[in-house]
Amino acid sequence: MLEKKIFVKEILVESTITETFLVKSAKKGVTTKGSDYWNLILQDVTGEIEGKIWHPLSAQFDNFENGTFLQIQGDVSSYKEKLQITIKSAQIVSEKDITVADFVKTSAVPAEELLITIEDILAEHILFEPWKQFYKSVLTDSEIRKNFTEGFGAKTVHHAYMGGLLEHTLSVMNLCLLFTEQYPQIDKEILLIGALFHDIGKIEELKNNDHLADFTDEGKLLGHIQLGLELLYPFFKQAKNLPKPFISHLKHMILSHHGELEYGSPKLPATQEALLLHHADNIDAKMSMLDNFYETMQTNEQSWAYHRFLNRDIYLPEKTPTVNKKEKKGIKQCSLPLKG
Repeated sequence: MLEKKIFVKEILVESTITETFLVKSAKKGVTTKGSDYWNLILQDVTGEIEGKIWHPLSAQFDNFENGTFLQIQGDVSSYKEKLQITIKSAQIVSEKDITVADFVKTSAVPAEELLITIEDILAEHILFEPWKQFYKSVLTDSEIRKNFTEGFGAKTVHHAYMGGLLEHTLSVMNLCLLFTEQYPQIDKEILLIGALFHDIGKIEELKNNDHLADFTDEGKLLGHIQLGLELLYPFFKQAKNLPKPFISHLKHMILSHHGELEYGSPKLPATQEALLLHHADNIDAKMSMLDNFYETMQTNEQSWAYHRFLNRDIYLPEKTPTVNKKEKKGIKQCSLPLKG
């Protein structure tokens, strides 16, 4: 077993390292002098770093499969303000010789526990028997349950790790519950069902390709909104007691959850529940994106950085100090008498 000692976030410029990484991507290039070279994106659970294999070592490798584990020895330098490893030797490592969790991010809470929490919420709040039968018929399908548990929330943008789909789904459901406290007129049950299944198509859009999320052909051609509806169609047909207007409303919520036509929604939200689902989904996705971005900013000691998906400069603010309750109790109160 190869014990990982140096993680990406710990790599220092002008150092020489011998370490194992996961090959996230590999592209072959040609220098201005006509020599072949490899440009690798190497990752572990803490981040990514670029690696270069120059000629003549590059000629020893015909191809690199994404998801390959590679033990490298190389020199670390800085290029365009980013760290880069010039690889001097490289050897493919078997998965059985490493600890996969060192290289691939997963949800902080095990996916199986996330699914149990989701089902507990549904059991508490879904009281209409046809809805109950509907969601249970989907979640007890063995293939759907397995893929839902292992699913990625996205390829790169947010919750892009195994268990990320369930983590995102649970967070959206919790936000929707908060919305129903503020707006009690909302149909809580269909809002929770919509939150549960709004991204279910991602189990068909994205597949686990050797520990990395990758788009399927259907995912590229159709997208997760269409795939989600197709996946649910057989269960809609089986739901004999579920009123058709309810099914149409749920379909609309799934179709419109991206909120805007330019963001991939075939329809704009046309009900209160559809609008709230869109905002819950959007809020959670954006918070996940910024959590990851802030981690990178802190590592790079940046106050400002440009976020290409949000298309704006992002600021890392100082946090208000947390006041300890004991300290709060120790604050002296004003002893002046109140005027009557």
